[in-house]
Amino acid sequence: MQKFRLYVCAIPVFGLIPSVIALASQTQNQRLKDTARASLGLLLVWLLSYASLGTGQEISQELYRGTASSLYFLACLGIMLRLYQGKSLALSKKKSSKKSP
Repeated sequence: MQKFRLYVCAIPVFGLIPSVIALASQTQNQRLKDTARASLGLLLVWLLSYASLGTGQEISQELYRGTASSLYFLACLGIMLRLYQGKSLALSKKKSSKKSP
C-alpha cells in the first residue's frame, strides 16, 4: 500500500492533491515526503515554464509548451521508475564528510 501512495504522488498533474495531503499529514515516512516534495517541485517548475511561455509567436510558443509538458511527463515517469527500482530520488549520492588521517 505504501508503494502505491508513492506512485500516486508521482502522477503528473493529478498527483498534486495526494502530495499536498502527504506533506500536510503527520506521517513519519520520509520517502513519501521526499516523493511528494519532488512531485510538487516538478509541477511548480512545469507550471511556471508553461505560464512564462505565453509570449512570442504562435508556432514557437506551442512548440515550447509542448516540449515543457513532455519533459514534465517524462520526469514524472522517471520518478516512478526510480520508485519501482527501489532507488533514491536524489540525483547524486552524498559524499561522506569523514576525512581519513
